[in-house]
Amino acid sequence: MSTTTSRSHGRGRRRLLRLAAFVVAPLAAITALAAPAHADGPLCGNARDPGGHNVCMWIDALGDDIYRVHVGIDVHMSVQDAQAIIDGSGGNPFVTKIFGADPFFDNAEFNLGLVVIGASQEAGLSADFERIVPKSWLNEDPGPGDRDELFARVVLNDPRGGSRSFRTPEWRQQFG
Repeated sequence: MSTTTSRSHGRGRRRLLRLAAFVVAPLAAITALAAPAHADGPLCGNARDPGGHNVCMWIDALGDDIYRVHVGIDVHMSVQDAQAIIDGSGGNPFVTKIFGADPFFDNAEFNLGLVVIGASQEAGLSADFERIVPKSWLNEDPGPGDRDELFARVVLNDPRGGSRSFRTPEWRQQFG
């Protein structure tokens, strides 16, 4: 008799655990989807688009109202084309600026400096840009409680002719 009782008790516990998992899993998924896209890392656009590009932006608080703004880009092309662009441009074919996104006019806030550039078979032409800035530089909507929307525009100037422009998704955070 005690064996039957413990078996039914074990089945009931398993059913209760399955029911809890059935209820908790969707709630966890909704919570994960509702979190800001940049909460745990970079905000990227066109991620790994074959034959295209991948451009990412992130902003890290360093303390004392100082922030690191970082942008990375991969422009997919042959390693030979990537190296020709690097060599023909004197080592930096990019201009990278941070803009404040506004309904009528996207105002340029500041430039980023080149940190590293390279040509590889996997990524094509890759570069990273960075600048340490005060919080006030990121406060592009100065009203109290206004959320700031920032994005990076990366322009690739090909010394062989032409240029291409890439834009990150908007980083939304209140800096004011």
